[in-house]
Amino acid sequence: MVAKSTSKHVEKLQKYAEVDLNLETALAELKEQAFKPKKERLSLQLVACNNHVSSSTLSQHFNGMQTAAAYFKSCQKITPVEEDVLANMILELADCGFPPTQDQVTEMSNLLLQTQYGPEYQPLGIHWVDQFLNRKWKVLTRHWSKPLDNLHANGLHLENVTDQFSNFIKTFIVNAGIDLQNIYGMDETGF
Repeated sequence: MVAKSTSKHVEKLQKYAEVDLNLETALAELKEQAFKPKKERLSLQLVACNNHVSSSTLSQHFNGMQTAAAYFKSCQKITPVEEDVLANMILELADCGFPPTQDQVTEMSNLLLQTQYGPEYQPLGIHWVDQFLNRKWKVLTRHWSKPLDNLHANGLHLENVTDQFSNFIKTFIVNAGIDLQNIYGMDETGF
C-alpha cells in the first residue's frame, strides 16, 4: 500500500505542538512537586530532563513567563473563538461548493473587525490569511490544500505500485479462480 508522506510544514507544526505539550506536562509535574515533602521532591533540572525541555525555559515559565503561543494569541486582532467561527463559515461555504479565496477570507475577517470597532478599525495584514491557515490547518486541510510538495510527489514509487498491483491481481483474479490466460486487454474503444 502506498504510504502518505507528511509535508515539512506539517512536521514543523507537529514538532511545535509536541514541544508545547512537553512544556505543559513538565509545568504540571513541577507544580505537583511543590506539595511533596522536601526530601521526596524532584529537582527542576530532573523534571525538565524527564520531559525533554530546557531547564531554563521550564524555570521561566514556572515563574510566570508566557509561552510564545500564548503571547501571540493575546496579540491577535481576531480572537481564537472568532477564528473558529470563521473556519466553520469557510467549511460551510466549501461544503456548498463555494470555497472562498484568500482575498474573500480576508474580506470576511475585516468585516468582522469593522462591525466590532467601527470605521476606525485597523485592517488585517497581508500575511494574516497564511498565519490563519497555519493555525487552522487541521480543520481546513480537507478543503484548503497547497500544491504537492516534493515528499508527496515522490511518495509514489515503482515498488509500491508493483506491490499494490500484484496484491490486486492476487485478490481479485487469482482468488476468484480466473485463469491468467483468460485475461484480455482493453482500451477506451472497447474489447
